[in-house]
Parts: sequence; C-alpha cells; structure tokens
Amino acid sequence: ACFCSTSRAFIHQPLPWSLKIHSARLFASSSTVDSQNGIDIASKKEKKGMTTLHFKGEKLFQTDPLPLESMDVLQSFFEREKDEIRSILLSGSSGKNTVVALSGKEGVKEKEAWSKQCRVVGGNLPSFENGDVVYRVNADGMNMGGLQIKNEMLIGATTIIGNNGDDINTSSINTNSNSPEYQFVFISDKRIAEGPRLLVWVFNKLMGAGKKDDGEDTEQAITSLTRFYANTISKDEVIFTLESSLDIAVKFPSFMLKILPVSKEKAEEEGSASVMKTLVKDTEPVLAKLSQFYLNSTS
Repeated sequence: ACFCSTSRAFIHQPLPWSLKIHSARLFASSSTVDSQNGIDIASKKEKKGMTTLHFKGEKLFQTDPLPLESMDVLQSFFEREKDEIRSILLSGSSGKNTVVALSGKEGVKEKEAWSKQCRVVGGNLPSFENGDVVYRVNADGMNMGGLQIKNEMLIGATTIIGNNGDDINTSSINTNSNSPEYQFVFISDKRIAEGPRLLVWVFNKLMGAGKKDDGEDTEQAITSLTRFYANTISKDEVIFTLESSLDIAVKFPSFMLKILPVSKEKAEEEGSASVMKTLVKDTEPVLAKLSQFYLNSTS
C-alpha cells in the first residue's frame, strides 16, 4: 500500500553513484513492463549474459498505544471503516494518490496475475466473493522535458477475518492480534506519458515501449506486500501494526556490471538502503493518519 508512494519516491531519491548507470531504464519502466513480466524475471533462471540486482526493503511499523474501549469497538472499526482504511493506506504519505476500485469484471481479469503475486510474496489468495478488491492507484506525476509522466498501479486488497470474527496473525512477528487483517499486494504498474505526440513517441522509444523480452533489454520487476492489523497489549490499550516489504528486481546485460565501480553486492546494499529510507519516510505518516482516524471514529 505504502509501496505506492515508496516506489515513486525511490525513483526520485539521489541514487548511490554506483546506480546512476542507465537509471532512466532501471527505475522509469515503460508502460509495457508489468507484474506478470516481473514474476517471470524473478522466477526464471538467469539467461546467459543477463544478471539481476535486487533492491529490498522490509520493516515492521507500530503506533504508540491507543485507547481501547472494547474488542467489539475495535472489531466494528475495522469492519465498518474498511473502505476508508484502505483509502488512507493507498493514498500515500501525501494523500494525493487517486484511488479507484475496479468494477467486478475488471477486477476478475486481474485475478490470475494477483494470485501469482500473492504466491510470490506469501499473501493470502484473493476471494472476490469475500469482498476483496483490485484498486487502480494513480500516483503524483512528474514533468520531464515537456511531458507529464503518470504512474498507474494495480493493487489487490484482501481482508482476512477468522471464523468467529477474530483474526489471529500467527505468521506475523511478535503479534497477539485480535482484529481483522488487511493485506495489499502489488499486481502491476505502467507509466503513461502525456504531451506532444512527437515527445510521447520519443519517450516510448527510449523507454522501450512495445519491445519483447529478447534477453537484451533492461527489465524491472516489483513485488510488494503490506499487512495492517491491530494488537491488543492490555485490556484498555491497542497498537496498530503495519508490515511492509518491497523488492525491486532489475534484470540487465551482465556486461554492464563491468561499468559499475562497485561490486554487485555493494550496489544491492546501497540500492536497498535507498528503498528502506523511502519506505520509512512514506509509511510513518500514513500510520499516523490511521491512528488519528481511529481516535476520531471511536471517540
């Protein structure tokens, strides 16, 4: 969820000098690069003459203790305010992302790609019968040489509720959760250039739009899982927990490693540090908004 702004912010972060090589190709993927291609990149063995860099970030965020009137009130908050909670999580730290739920037919078309991503990141498989939804998220665009570049993502939102209305997150780290859990899984993204027709054509050519995987082009794969739930720490206190993980895998010709003045391991270390920096920057404000929303809704 917070990945929406994190991946975009990562593009604009000052990159370690070792990662500036072909940064436009590595971090500004064309509209033809999507999660299905990404899964193929992540799962297939390296093709001869190709290599992959992984930039990863994974962190558990928690709020300060919040007042808990009763478990019924907490359960009611998670169930009654589901749409608003999802919107806050997907709107990013700036709150400016446009979030639109896909219609039933549109969402069902994404079920296979969504399920594949869930298997990769360990998320629960989607169930439209239980109210799971695919969201189209349009993040803030950027101006580039007379073009407006927009970033559009598809995010799958799953709600997990136990048989008795209580959800226990046994796979979470140090949790004693008594609330439903919201999961958000990145499905796919594309970048759309708008502006003069000639400039759009040049942008698409430079970004490789329309090219197939021939083993020579740089490709980018993204996997991300965000989990949001509540932990009761006493009979009258609760904390909100958000687990975020993001992996950006970039495949490119191996000969480019010779251009880098650092080792592959060092490049991944520095790139992952940038991912973590933006993950923290974008997630903490969202968690603060959720805390305030909870206080306003239950007071």
